Amino acid sequence: MARVARAVRACPRFHAEVTRLAAASRTPATATRERLLTAMAAMAALASRPLTDLDWHRILDTAILLNRD
Repeated sequence: MARVARAVRACPRFHAEVTRLAAASRTPATATRERLLTAMAAMAALASRPLTDLDWHRILDTAILLNRD
């Protein structure tokens, strides 16, 4: 999970999406961030190669699409 946290640490989009998802689900942003990082780490564990920035954005896109109303 530390690898995922490092990958998204400086990503303004990640922080914006955490805020939006937290508001939509009425949960604290810290809990939403933790859940999202855990999900992203699980997806990264399936990869057979190091993930690129674009790969991380694709994983984030998947989480966003799954949580849309």
